[in-house]
Amino acid sequence: MSRLSEYVNKKQGMMFIPFITAGDPNEATTIELAYLLQSLGASALELGIPFSDPLADGPVIQKASKRALKNGMNLQKALQLAKKIRQRGVNIPIIIFTYYNLLLQLGEETFIAKPKPVMSTVCSCPICRLKKAVN
Repeated sequence: MSRLSEYVNKKQGMMFIPFITAGDPNEATTIELAYLLQSLGASALELGIPFSDPLADGPVIQKASKRALKNGMNLQKALQLAKKIRQRGVNIPIIIFTYYNLLLQLGEETFIAKPKPVMSTVCSCPICRLKKAVN
């Protein structure tokens, strides 16, 4: 989190932080869209991990998740996609935005142990267990 905090503290004024769904409509488009958003001035990028039961998302993100899942996107592939986005030259912070259910399926320790280039910057989970939210 310190990398994101340092980045935010350096910025003056408002920040543009767009959200895109990993794998919607496909991996190649997601990578190019991330690069384009950076070139258009994005301060950071939220990379949403598609989930089959997106209760906290509105209809647009739900449809994007459905398309991405239909094309085979999952948490593991999305983390690799984040690495490919970095390799394409995107150097703004990438915020991995996912549901806690997906982290449980992968395993918390496995997720946390991912190499930094894959993990990018930070992970945000809108719905998580109270025990984890308090700690």
